[in-house]
Amino acid sequence: MHPIVRSFRQDADLEVCLDKCTIYKPGIPEERAHQLIRNCILTIASDTLGALLPMLAPNLEVIQVHDLCVVGTPVGTSDQVREYVRNKCGTICKDVETMRICSDPLIRYHLLKFCMNTRLSFLSRNVTPDNLSTSNTDPVHIGPVHVDQKIVKEVLPQETL
Repeated sequence: MHPIVRSFRQDADLEVCLDKCTIYKPGIPEERAHQLIRNCILTIASDTLGALLPMLAPNLEVIQVHDLCVVGTPVGTSDQVREYVRNKCGTICKDVETMRICSDPLIRYHLLKFCMNTRLSFLSRNVTPDNLSTSNTDPVHIGPVHVDQKIVKEVLPQETL
């Protein structure tokens, strides 16, 4: 690991932020994954991998045992990706509701258009269409259609006053 970090620094003037890395270890409990990775760091070339120990702190959540997400894009089986999309759409819908505290209709419209809608656009660009699709009438399996409807319901009453 050390030569790679040095190469990034010397060749490209880049710093490797180990606390922003994620170690994906599927199929085992998180505690066991922590133990295995810690043992690996301590036993295999401990002089070069020792710098990784601080990133195993539980508050950093570096080790994932399910639902890998890379740069905001879910990676995994179709079911895992669909679950991520449902959760993300639910979060966006809740965030859209929080925009009600903004009393200025123009600012609120801009926040909805350029912040909330952009989050959905990013997701739509990075997930295959079959993993995005949900039934419009199925409130349990929320999806992009629900987010669009939520944004429209939030914008129209303010803009038509």
